Amino acid sequence: MTFMAGNTESGLTQSRRPELQQSNAILLITRPAPKAHGFAQRVAGDLPAGAQTIVSPVLRIVPVDGRVDLNGVSGLVISASSALPFVPADAVGRQFSAYCVGRNTTQTARDAGLKAQFCGETAQDLINTILQDSPGGRLLHLRGTHARGDIANSLTNGGQPCGEAIVYDQIPQELSHVAHQALVGPHPVVVPVFSPRSAAVLGQQAIDARAPIVLVALSPAVAEAWSGPVPAETLCAARPDAASMQTAVKRAFIAAERLEGLPGPS
Repeated sequence: MTFMAGNTESGLTQSRRPELQQSNAILLITRPAPKAHGFAQRVAGDLPAGAQTIVSPVLRIVPVDGRVDLNGVSGLVISASSALPFVPADAVGRQFSAYCVGRNTTQTARDAGLKAQFCGETAQDLINTILQDSPGGRLLHLRGTHARGDIANSLTNGGQPCGEAIVYDQIPQELSHVAHQALVGPHPVVVPVFSPRSAAVLGQQAIDARAPIVLVALSPAVAEAWSGPVPAETLCAARPDAASMQTAVKRAFIAAERLEGLPGPS
């Protein structure tokens, strides 16, 4: 598939798939960079002809000052891939064990030089797997400032000692002018959201939206965190992973075509 390059500031691209149903719907991707552009490329071939993609992150990942103390730590807990750039170099050099949520995060951790183990697709999966395996020693959960659940305490209370270190923050960013214009415009906007934090931040910025919004949530918890106008439709991914989100985005464009009054693809 090819794209016609759009405004680089707005992150605008346009689908050129003539064999698919023509659509005026817009895909608005607000993940932090570079994940936003990666997901845009992943779903590009699924979009109807004429559909626009706008990339406008509402969160920016920044490091938190402070040294991560690995003294007495036997393994790392990684519940989000955003923590991986902030893994201490000496952990990589010593081939630390890393217990990870998500297959992509697990593979990225392996590529970074960690002995990464896939522990499921959710934080609860992670906790259950670690407690079942009982690795012993003392683990350290590397996490962001904003996180749901309490993985370290849950593990410790379950018999597996675990501390935590906040290694990054998620700073809100304003939507681009092009993204905001899409939300107040006439055409349906498909909005995939991957975390409760991004759902809340984006919802606040979309409070004056007039476009029909098709919300695509990674999980029910993400959908519940949406703080914007009531979506015309809400879809949840079958599983909390990128492949399921890709499938859900395809379904969302069918819903968007109905909202436009156009027949969806058979």
